[in-house]
Amino acid sequence: MKNELRGGLRTLFGIHMVAGFLFGLGYMFMPEQIGAWLNWNMADPVWRVLGAALFSLGFSSKMAQGAHQWTEVKLLVELEVVWPALGALFIAYSALTGAIPPVAWFIVALLAIFAVGFAFYLFTAPSAVSDQSQRPGGVGMLQH
Repeated sequence: MKNELRGGLRTLFGIHMVAGFLFGLGYMFMPEQIGAWLNWNMADPVWRVLGAALFSLGFSSKMAQGAHQWTEVKLLVELEVVWPALGALFIAYSALTGAIPPVAWFIVALLAIFAVGFAFYLFTAPSAVSDQSQRPGGVGMLQH
């Protein structure tokens, strides 16, 4: 079927789920320990909030694995292109200015991989006529 969810996207959701759960739980429950391992001050409570957000995104990816149609996951895929792309840009900027340790480049690479992976599925997705009827006003966030 033209609107069916592709197997590779399910796999990407699975990998993203594991990363979201691992980083999310780590940042929520042991940010100081992770910071000590990475030589990065993670004592600020915002790390716990980031952990909650990452865990939530991982949970969303877990739920998306059970979807059958592209239209059921399109909005999440759009989010997973924008969020990691912006995250990678701002973390790279901070690393270039020396505001954060060089280990941040690992996070930049991981975010960039997710952004590119989800962008691939977003821009090669089936262009089903029903896509436009899924949003108020009949217009999707990103047109392709």
